[in-house]
Amino acid sequence: MYKLFLVIALFSFVRTNGQGQKTGVPIGRLMPAENEVRVLLIPKEAKTYYLYNDATRYDIYKDAGGKGNYKKVATLTFPANFSEFKRRAGNETANEVKEILKVSSDEQAYSLLKEGKTSQFGFLFLSDRFMDGMGVFWSDKDIKQNSPSTKYRVVAVNRDGKESEFFTQSLSEVTRLPFPDFRLSTMKSGDSLVSLVWTAPSRGLNPALWVRVYRRSDRSKTFTPIPEASFIGTNTKSDSLVVRYDENVTPGRLFDYYIIPEDIVGNLGNPSDTASLISKSLNSVTGLTNFTAKDSMEGVWLSWAPLANSAIYTGIEILKSRDAMEGYVVVDTISADRSSYFDKNILPNVLYYYKARPLTVAMEGWNMITPSTTSISVSNKGGIPITPQGLRVWQDTASGNINLVWDLNPDVDQFAYYILRGTSQDNMTIISPPVKDNVYVDSLQNLASGQTYLYGVKLMNLSQQMSEMSAIRMIKLIKQTFVPYPSGISSNWTDDAVQLQWENVINQQEDVVGYKLYRREKGKPDFVLIAEKLMSVPGYSDKDVRTGISYEYGVTAVNSSGVESLMSPLTSITIPAPNLSAPADLYLTNKADGILVGWPSEGNTQATVVVYRREAQEAAYKKIGEVATGTEFLDKTAQKGKLYVYALRMKSGPTESENGPEKSMRR
Repeated sequence: MYKLFLVIALFSFVRTNGQGQKTGVPIGRLMPAENEVRVLLIPKEAKTYYLYNDATRYDIYKDAGGKGNYKKVATLTFPANFSEFKRRAGNETANEVKEILKVSSDEQAYSLLKEGKTSQFGFLFLSDRFMDGMGVFWSDKDIKQNSPSTKYRVVAVNRDGKESEFFTQSLSEVTRLPFPDFRLSTMKSGDSLVSLVWTAPSRGLNPALWVRVYRRSDRSKTFTPIPEASFIGTNTKSDSLVVRYDENVTPGRLFDYYIIPEDIVGNLGNPSDTASLISKSLNSVTGLTNFTAKDSMEGVWLSWAPLANSAIYTGIEILKSRDAMEGYVVVDTISADRSSYFDKNILPNVLYYYKARPLTVAMEGWNMITPSTTSISVSNKGGIPITPQGLRVWQDTASGNINLVWDLNPDVDQFAYYILRGTSQDNMTIISPPVKDNVYVDSLQNLASGQTYLYGVKLMNLSQQMSEMSAIRMIKLIKQTFVPYPSGISSNWTDDAVQLQWENVINQQEDVVGYKLYRREKGKPDFVLIAEKLMSVPGYSDKDVRTGISYEYGVTAVNSSGVESLMSPLTSITIPAPNLSAPADLYLTNKADGILVGWPSEGNTQATVVVYRREAQEAAYKKIGEVATGTEFLDKTAQKGKLYVYALRMKSGPTESENGPEKSMRR
């Protein structure tokens, strides 16, 4: 009952005054958007949207200049049967209609479609595909010359060809209403659930039917839209509009959400304020592990295993005492991503006790985490720094540069690290400036192709004393041009082609000039290059596919020297069987050499028409021919004096449609 009330209410046009707000359009006969103008055949009262009791079609005329120079731009008709409705609206919408109507046969569904009662369909009426299938919807994409004076006229034509004006309206006459401004009302989170409510004052009718929800997690930089729109409800007690959104999420993450109201044609309002919350999972909150203390020059080096990357943790608290049981004071509070801490405020030969624990966001029912403990006594000592440990050296596959990483030294008075390089242990020299971090990159420009290099690291302290060299690592340079491959490719099936898209590496790498796209049938070993010519855009429409076959696609990037990258990760897709409908009519004509069979022109040029025939007294049809959709068929085998019955089917690949209309003729 609520759905029906909403749909009917949308047809009652109410003007509201809104300043400084974006505006949209309610459901009406003429609905302009940014890139189109939609024409909708609806009566003055929204009790039914079946308008073909008297009319056989509706002709749409457009006067772009608003000076009375109308041109016919479209014709709308009601589907002749449920198969035609399915072809227009698509299988998904057709199946949804049957589910809502609670019928199983096409005949039952078609009969209820002709009744056209809004109470039968509710929100389905807001679907472009459904309205297109019903023959009450048309979208004008050619709007570059439109102005406020542009007019649209719809004329109803009855069975006798008599015309009557259904409506005429200019763009300047379309009612525009201010979008509501939503504000966050409540937000709740559980272990793996977030629940959000936005509200807006109800100032009469608003153009928005639903809102788009946008989300960002602590692991992404940008907001992305949630695929499914959320409908706007009403709260009659508070006279307000309400949007409620619930989502199951990964525990222990920070999420941001906001919404944007949208009308039926895609016009957008202002974004709401942003909700920020954390999905808490108490079971995943743990203390520090592997908490140890090491004696370092003039201090204590504390270290522990890194915490999980979770928005629950806000920091790490370090405490210290000379008594194991009491007297602990907070030494410092550091960021949660740290895994070590140096305490130089100590006395030599004194036993210190340390505690460390993660700090978390406030959580109901959760006490402070039990700290990890350790103890140490630091003795007086001097000498050279500890030799750096854990040196790792490798060549980056994308840039070709040599990367070096090593473990941070526990020494407190360290000044900097120095990188040594040579072709043998006898000629190793310092090649770097002072390095304050434990990472260094040796540029490919400084190196010779095919040469073997040795690398080592030393540490200098503040007293200008240098450590021993770390363990030496050897690497043979592979100097060549590395071309990065697109990180991903996606595939989607439209009415007649596979639509492919991939990462635009050209915008990211100056030397990349194009792409090569490959395809293979799934399960076969070899790929086939789709086009010899380099593709300059990150997308392609592949029509050279067969129904029922599964394909895999991959793409490579090519630089200006013709070097090709590795292939991207693959995408796979299975081509569905086409949605075929038989020709809507057929024509029979007696010719000198046979019976000529014709039919209306079909838009599907990839399909063929199959001609079936039977004698009048026979029950079963026999196939007598198959021709292209744009031609005719001459039945030369028809014998004089016999009465024949003909029927047509549409065919694509191995799939054929049901029989179309039957017609008979005597030869």
